[in-house]
Amino acid sequence: MQKLDSSLIPFTLDRQYRDYVWGGSKLRPGHVPTAEVWAVYETNAVTSGPHTGLTLSELVKEYGVNLLGSKVTARIGSRFPILVKLLDCNQWLSLQVHPDDRQAEVMEGKGQFGKTEAWYFLDVEKKAEILCGIKEGVSKTEIENSVQNGTILNNTDRISVKKGDYVLIPAGTIHALGPGLLVYEVQESSDITYRVFDWNRPASEGRKLHIDQSIRVINPDRHAAVQASPTGEAAHKILSCDYFQLEKIVTGNNPVYTELDGTTFHILTVICGESEIAGEGWSFDLAQYDSLVIPACTPDYTIKSSSGCEILRASA
Repeated sequence: MQKLDSSLIPFTLDRQYRDYVWGGSKLRPGHVPTAEVWAVYETNAVTSGPHTGLTLSELVKEYGVNLLGSKVTARIGSRFPILVKLLDCNQWLSLQVHPDDRQAEVMEGKGQFGKTEAWYFLDVEKKAEILCGIKEGVSKTEIENSVQNGTILNNTDRISVKKGDYVLIPAGTIHALGPGLLVYEVQESSDITYRVFDWNRPASEGRKLHIDQSIRVINPDRHAAVQASPTGEAAHKILSCDYFQLEKIVTGNNPVYTELDGTTFHILTVICGESEIAGEGWSFDLAQYDSLVIPACTPDYTIKSSSGCEILRASA
């Protein structure tokens, strides 16, 4: 385990907002549409402690393995590897697809990450749906033809979801979030999106389609596996892939104690209730949808809540 640098303690970050056309009013009341909060991203600025004002990327360059962990730095070096978002979907998002790491470098340039992502559904209105994956038996040729002639919806799986469901979306999976969804998203640190279909919105609004790129990237063998998350008090691992892991922590009256082993960092996001996160010499009170970054060199910490809370914990 890496020794804790006394100046590198857990920290909060500012929020970056994205005002896309499909957004709603839940994430930033009074500013509509607000589509996304980028809660933890490499360009977010630190808002607590001795490093206030530095970006997460600058902090990574200064502290490297002490912040990221030995497993993360061995895989990608000194770059923060994941992005955590909240999304308020008031309309259908574009039907889209993302490249994998190899495709991203070939198509967008050296050093680009692909985009595997996962969704956890925080709130779901009645009859809300997602599109995710190609229907069984549809060939690559049929996909190409339907993308080009605008009939790709006929070949895409439409799935009902409920609050507390989650789904892993590997790169190459065609997908779209529907209206009536409030979503937590964890993904590779990438903003590469190829729009396949955009519900006939005008391309002049900066929402052009990426027909050729989409055809190259869509994998007909990718299908969604929506699952319901556990509810009992404990820390439950709910999904894992090569790029990130996600746990759900449900507390009651008993604190949850965690030791880190120096291999990776933790990102805690409160999704229900309020919580106190504390370690030796530091403490944070977090409200619903607040996030906290725990460096890999932190020896341990405790999660407490007087009335119980739910937290999503991402790591790499």
